[in-house]
Amino acid sequence: MRALILLLVLIGCGQRQEEFHFPSELAGGWRLQGVPQESLAEAWPDARTHGLQGLTVARYQGEGDVRVFAHRMSSTAGAFETLQRWKAESGSLAFQYGMFFMMVRSPALDQSGLNRFAGELKRSFPSKQ
Repeated sequence: MRALILLLVLIGCGQRQEEFHFPSELAGGWRLQGVPQESLAEAWPDARTHGLQGLTVARYQGEGDVRVFAHRMSSTAGAFETLQRWKAESGSLAFQYGMFFMMVRSPALDQSGLNRFAGELKRSFPSKQ
């Protein structure tokens, strides 16, 4: 019985749950619209096969309308593997932030505009140690 309890404690300690908080404003005039929503239905399909644990979707308004999909994965390796399988699509880009596979989409912005938005979003994140 002690061995089982020790195993459960070790498993629980090995999985650090990361949180992601969308900033209300970003440099460049981007403002968060409403409250970010949990929405597993909108998850990128490959994320499901690499340890998807949750998806939060936020909408920003600025130069155009942008949706950000923060896929919380079970590990940084899962987020990295999901990013490796990402195929560039018009009006979207993807990157990794710790245990998160991040997808940014906007039909209104060109690739340059998406890159500017993603750059501002990344600069708003706390640095990873």
